[in-house]
Amino acid sequence: MAITSFCESHRKTVLKLRDITFVSTNLSGFMWKPCQQVESLDQESIRLVTGDVKGYGAAYQLDDTHFRLNLIVDPIYQRKGIGSRLLQRVEQEVVRLKGKYLQARLFETMPASLSFALARGFTEIHVMRGMSLRAVDFSYADWQELGKDPHGKGFLVTTLKEEMQTDGAAIDKLVDLYRAVRQGWPSPDPA
Repeated sequence: MAITSFCESHRKTVLKLRDITFVSTNLSGFMWKPCQQVESLDQESIRLVTGDVKGYGAAYQLDDTHFRLNLIVDPIYQRKGIGSRLLQRVEQEVVRLKGKYLQARLFETMPASLSFALARGFTEIHVMRGMSLRAVDFSYADWQELGKDPHGKGFLVTTLKEEMQTDGAAIDKLVDLYRAVRQGWPSPDPA
């Protein structure tokens, strides 16, 4: 199976692969846009397809050494080596461009994707659950001690809803906080 460079005539088919892959996932239920393995279509990036467009592999640069992987294979053709071959070619291109790290973002409800990545040498760094907090994931008891005196430590406890209602710059402040805390992460996200 030939692997070739992506061209604009492949866009529609790649988007169809995305739709087929995520049809069982209610993506409209998320305010954020979970990684659907195609955001590289609109960026300057390494972009490859199989000759018959049963798979799409891409990597776009995050900084001087980090690249983000997009990899999607038609579900009917998974487990036939297509993803492995695309990944290998993407990795070769990243190395050629002097990249040192290739980061994969995987949708948590698709455990086969995580298994694929781990079997090919990726290391799980963290789990991001859509920037949402499910009630079953939160335990007040775990945070009670920390919350006893946040004001004395210079913290103000509020909700995003309250901040949005009282401060027109709430989102800008949240972005500033995000940028401050991401310093030193082993695999930085793009700006």
